[in-house]
Amino acid sequence: MIDSSIDYVGGFNVGEEYLGHEKKLGKWHDYHVRITGEGINKLEEQFLLDWKEDSKESIPSPSLPKTVKGGEASYRFLFTSGSGMENRMKKWIKEANSSFFVATPYFLPPRSIMNELEQALKRGVHVTILVPEKTDARLFARPPSYQKLKMLVDKGADVYVYNHGFFHGKVLVKDEEFVDIGTANGDSRSFFLNDESNCIIYNKQFIQKMKNN
Repeated sequence: MIDSSIDYVGGFNVGEEYLGHEKKLGKWHDYHVRITGEGINKLEEQFLLDWKEDSKESIPSPSLPKTVKGGEASYRFLFTSGSGMENRMKKWIKEANSSFFVATPYFLPPRSIMNELEQALKRGVHVTILVPEKTDARLFARPPSYQKLKMLVDKGADVYVYNHGFFHGKVLVKDEEFVDIGTANGDSRSFFLNDESNCIIYNKQFIQKMKNN
């Protein structure tokens, strides 16, 4: 948050690894969204709630601007805390008519999500998944998601492997209707444990620009 007028949401970390000095992973590729407009008040409120929950310290709410010029795209926030993300993901997959794109560094969804993806493939939805070739999970030589991905490939999904460093972005696109960018990964920790903040953007030009990057 900057002066109650600019907010950022996405997957970027603040750490040495993001500088690309580690030879094993190389440069990190990620997505972050810069947001201005009236909706930033909701993101700021959530930040203050999270701060109080983690630190037991209340921060006085800043004097929010009376009027803030809106942006060019419609969007909304999705905040989840150990629940809600699974049902939302299942709903999105069920409602997909033509395409469903997911990019994530950690593709380890629960069985319920795998079932919905398999059903989507059966009804002709074009399912595309992007994952990194390398993993920062120290216990694994290769991403542990490969077994689940193979199951989906065998049923008709397209899977692409990012090999220009480490892909850490979390992106979802449904039917070219909206793009979801935020902190939630495609694994059970994000579905059932973590606090996550996602931004769902309804703008075809933005979706195309994001896909081109």
